Amino acid sequence: MKCTLVGYEIEMREDGRGLVIEPVRAARLRWFDGYQAENEIDAWEEEMTLTPVESEDWKW
Repeated sequence: MKCTLVGYEIEMREDGRGLVIEPVRAARLRWFDGYQAENEIDAWEEEMTLTPVESEDWKW
């Protein structure tokens, strides 16, 4: 049995004593296929330098 729920097509079937509901198409399929992590900038790699005004905000 297939039905549409808020724009997503799902499959519902009875499996033993339970009901299985799963997407017909995998969610986020192929989102990261072209992703290249080596091209990303690591924000934590370099130490941050704060301006005097910013450093005043961070006094504890």
